[in-house]
Amino acid sequence: MYSVGDALVALDAQTGEQQWRTNLEVDSSGAPLTQPAVTGEHILLGSTGRLMSFDPADGSKQWTRTIDGVPIGPMTVAPDLSIGVVPFERPQQDDPVLELVAFSVASGETEWTAPLRASVRTTPPAVFDECVYASGYTEDETPILRSFAAEDGALMWERTLDAPTTPPVATTDGVFIGDDGAVLVYDPKTGEHRTSVAVADRTIRAIAVADVTVFVLGADGLAAVSASDGSERWSTDGDPQADGLAVGQNTVVAPISGDAFDLETSWPCIGAFDRIDGTTRWYYAVDDTFDPTISAPPVIADGAVFAMSNTNSGITALGDLPPNEE
Repeated sequence: MYSVGDALVALDAQTGEQQWRTNLEVDSSGAPLTQPAVTGEHILLGSTGRLMSFDPADGSKQWTRTIDGVPIGPMTVAPDLSIGVVPFERPQQDDPVLELVAFSVASGETEWTAPLRASVRTTPPAVFDECVYASGYTEDETPILRSFAAEDGALMWERTLDAPTTPPVATTDGVFIGDDGAVLVYDPKTGEHRTSVAVADRTIRAIAVADVTVFVLGADGLAAVSASDGSERWSTDGDPQADGLAVGQNTVVAPISGDAFDLETSWPCIGAFDRIDGTTRWYYAVDDTFDPTISAPPVIADGAVFAMSNTNSGITALGDLPPNEE
């Protein structure tokens, strides 16, 4: 696994042992850095004024491309690994210009750009079936969801939203987005509004989609609802501790604290819930620091859940890692 701060670091997923470290020559306290996007042959990063690619095997730099502006959110890589897409704030004499930048994964060269005002709640964009889906705002601050052709950035369709609170999620079942207290579903090709699933009276923090089920992390807890008719399959009360959740084969993992966990403190938790009925399978409390926090969404990989807290706790691996076969 890979983490980034003032350096890009590779850790052995089995043991947490550092494999290599590459100095990024940036001030991590003041310079924006994107979360690393990883493919089989590239680790991609965006920073102020540049895009970078590193070799996953040893951390050696593969290419650097100068780009005006500052990245304002994570990047997304297309399923065919041809392009990456990242929102950038461009410098301008008056107000800054915000736009999506699509670049070649192999070379870092800019393929196309598209204007779109984005925020931390509406990034990253989604790339699916030769289209890029991105939510944000027009120049007059109208909330929108847009579809672009991945090949050249041509606008395919645009729909007005009320108050987007999550990035879009694109699947064969539709394009899903949290909009105020509902999850809206659009046809990926035409942008036709298929359905609205009301799930909360308060802000939706994150969504994930699997097997025609929408998993929703809201201000009042975690719920699983049918993507076809909006019926609730299960729910559990709690307080979100970060934006984002992960769906595995059998469980849903979310940064959430609540009465479902037998704790005598308000320490933030990572909880795992059965995908079918929402039964609590396990929970892990971040409890060994003065001010415990969960600083990023949990990630499921190699049979384990990886969670990141503050600098004292760092990165934690939870669950059953497969045996090292070497």
